[in-house]
Amino acid sequence: MSDVTWRNYKEEKHSKPSPLKGIRVLEVCTLLLGPAGPGFLAEMGAEVIKCEFPPMGDTCRDLTPFGYLFREQGPAFAHMNTNKYWLGLDLHTTEAQEVFHELAAKADIIENNLRPGVMESWNIGYRQIREINPDIIYLAKNGFGQWGQYARENRPSNDGASQAFSGYAWLSSFPGQPPLKSRLYICDNYGALMGELAVLAALHHREKTGKGQFIELSQSEAIMRAMTWVWPYQQITGKVAMPSGNRDLSICPADTFYCADDSFVAIAAPAPDEFRGLCTAMGKPELADDPRFKDHLTRLQEDNATEILKIIADWARSRTSKGIEELAEKHGFAASHVYNTKEVVEDKHFRERGFMTEVNDAILGRYLDHEFPVMMSQSSPKVEWGVRAVGFDNEYIMTEVLGKSEAEIKRLYECGALGKWADVPTRRPPSNWDGKSGLRTLLDLSSSASKTAAKPGQKKKNKEALKEQAAFLDLIRDRDDPAIAHTKPEALEDITVLDLSYKSYAGCYCSSMLAELGAKVLRIEPLEGDFIRTFTPYGMLHKGEGLNYLTEGRNKHHITLNLKEAEGREILKALAAKADVLIETYKPGVMDGWGIGYEQLKKLNPKLVFASITGFGQFGPMSRINMPDYDNIAQARSGVQSATGEVMPEGKSYDECPWAVPTKAGPWIAWVQPGTFMAVGILAALHWRKTSGQGQALDVATAEAYARFDDYAALWYQETGIVCERFGSLDTAGWLYCFAPTKDGAVFLGGLRLEMWQAFADMLGKWDEWDAASWTTLQVFMRKDEQLKWAPRVFAETRNYTNDELVAMSIEYSQNGRLAPITPVVAPVCSPEEPMKDANWLERGMFTPVKDPVYGEVVVAQAQHKMTKTPIRTNWVCQPVGYANERIYKEYMGFSPARLKELKKAGII
Repeated sequence: MSDVTWRNYKEEKHSKPSPLKGIRVLEVCTLLLGPAGPGFLAEMGAEVIKCEFPPMGDTCRDLTPFGYLFREQGPAFAHMNTNKYWLGLDLHTTEAQEVFHELAAKADIIENNLRPGVMESWNIGYRQIREINPDIIYLAKNGFGQWGQYARENRPSNDGASQAFSGYAWLSSFPGQPPLKSRLYICDNYGALMGELAVLAALHHREKTGKGQFIELSQSEAIMRAMTWVWPYQQITGKVAMPSGNRDLSICPADTFYCADDSFVAIAAPAPDEFRGLCTAMGKPELADDPRFKDHLTRLQEDNATEILKIIADWARSRTSKGIEELAEKHGFAASHVYNTKEVVEDKHFRERGFMTEVNDAILGRYLDHEFPVMMSQSSPKVEWGVRAVGFDNEYIMTEVLGKSEAEIKRLYECGALGKWADVPTRRPPSNWDGKSGLRTLLDLSSSASKTAAKPGQKKKNKEALKEQAAFLDLIRDRDDPAIAHTKPEALEDITVLDLSYKSYAGCYCSSMLAELGAKVLRIEPLEGDFIRTFTPYGMLHKGEGLNYLTEGRNKHHITLNLKEAEGREILKALAAKADVLIETYKPGVMDGWGIGYEQLKKLNPKLVFASITGFGQFGPMSRINMPDYDNIAQARSGVQSATGEVMPEGKSYDECPWAVPTKAGPWIAWVQPGTFMAVGILAALHWRKTSGQGQALDVATAEAYARFDDYAALWYQETGIVCERFGSLDTAGWLYCFAPTKDGAVFLGGLRLEMWQAFADMLGKWDEWDAASWTTLQVFMRKDEQLKWAPRVFAETRNYTNDELVAMSIEYSQNGRLAPITPVVAPVCSPEEPMKDANWLERGMFTPVKDPVYGEVVVAQAQHKMTKTPIRTNWVCQPVGYANERIYKEYMGFSPARLKELKKAGII
């Protein structure tokens, strides 16, 4: 992309409009899955009003690495809740419910992540709100969705449970080792991002039709959607997809290697020129012509892959990671040392692009944090202010949004409907706050900053209410069941997308997200097809197709076009003139050199949204680096891999414990997640186009997008100098939050509130022995020494039970325990085979076989979010190279069969 597009972007973005300005969101969310999604919208300019129960507010405020506070705030909470307005509203009271109704009448979107029925019990569920505002877009997200067996059982869930249930943790460990929990709250963050994709698609539909809708999302289903080749592999082979550590089973070579300076380097070189470059760098150019390694599919075969990875490992052991990076740049393969948090925070490239950016907050002061990773040339996302205490904006919201008088506001405080923060760390403003900075109004009508409590007897929990709730959830199922998706319209059916991505699963995934929502995606490949079609586990093909591409060719019309020829580029220009979106993944400057870059195409189509996804972005010191983009490289550069993995046992070495190393995620999350971020950015840009009439350029760098999910590491490092390190399957920022061994495997245990940790002790019959009644704060248990003390005690108990027994105990405790309905989250750690056969996910349509006209019945993950008006669907899974040439070129270009024959003979199509 031309340098002129991004000149002075970092310096000028705060003077540019925001893409979602004018959209109002009400958030009733807690922990991470809930708040992260509205946080993305807030960074893109939406007015997000976060409703919290005073005085303690969101439980996420307590997520603190080893008990550390960032300027008296929980750093994970501070990272994901910027740009919001803060309302302390006790929704147990009828007065607060009436206030919420008034806000809902003026809102566009409502989001919650509570268990099914809770919002209805407070009289603010979709059934009640749609009577007030029929146009509302209402998103309900949680672990298991609104219906199905697990929803009926009212099971609690969270990120760790979804990692366990989905098979994600299973795939992210080493062979022969226990499943490994990601250091990231990946299912929370990715589920939240997937939810906003549905919300913005629903907004697009509403702008056309005036109709709002109800959307539900299961975070477990969202992460299963990201697990690429796993599902068709298991269907076709009948085998369980197995973990492979840092080795990529679908790309060869691609792995993380131990270096001479005790560092680690990720290397990827699957394409012919890349592999030859790597062999030359190793001083073994003859390997490129060795029959065992002659092409990518041959290298992927198990014996050949094992051999070439051993050769590379031996070579890397004699080099430094930085030296290998230099050779990669010289010879054209991909390599990166495994960045830690310090390197991400201090990286010149991240800073000059404005991804790692300084926030100058009126209350928290100056600090660095990750920004929204989609750069937008005309309407820029940005951080304007940081987190605030519970109820900080009460007066502003009551006066400016609802127009209430001082007397009315005072009455709301007096009856307990409105409230403010408790005078404790993580809830109050920093101790050096002057009492005025950051306030939007000088009114202070609260009688006390810490006295608010629900009035007794106002919780609507009776048989009639529960009966109504069950009937409502049945109604939702009737309207959003994937089985009836094909009877309803599609949200993006008026949008045309050109997908020019090459050798990038991020681009393929991005266009799949849009195609599932109904966009007409023209997948444009070179004549020989995209090299990514050969990315497949063990070199396995299904009817000639690699399994990864088989999952992400869905709903796309595949055509070919030779962009290296002038006539091919002229055809591309004609297509771009009729398109709404163009997605490309070529190295910066390539499209411009062909005369079809953003600056050139916008002259033909000023409304075009031009989306580029690359490893290093379109601008910044490393943007022109001579390295391709791969998932394992982005994972290495994000800072996440370095802090994920098992801890090296004392006195042991890497040679003895090759599994105790920085460990990447097994699925292609650093390709999938940037692709989803870009899809969200595209929908935001399309919304802004409706009001401005302008298209724009979008830029995503894959490592930045993945690093955006790194919840608290950057803030922790800034204040303390502590670099987040590996902590196995315990959790740096939470207790009880870990994988625990059992008689027949492992379970995830979650208890991020003191009462849940107490409930776990009680469930095991340890209330008295562990003196649980005396526990007063969870913070003490989060300390590293306390976690290392308590973990063996917990594991000694869980080994006495099977997975099923512990799950049943948790469900039983939620109904009859001393602290019921509070209960710990307990989830079995599953292989991917188990969710694929699980009646709950089958009932919800996640693994319904797709009847494809070319490839037969294929199982892919689908239906990850469910929408009552415009449900997503998979019409077909893939198409061969050039499959739609005749039909698409006739429809869009008017080409006759004779003309197509001429173009084919000339090597254009």
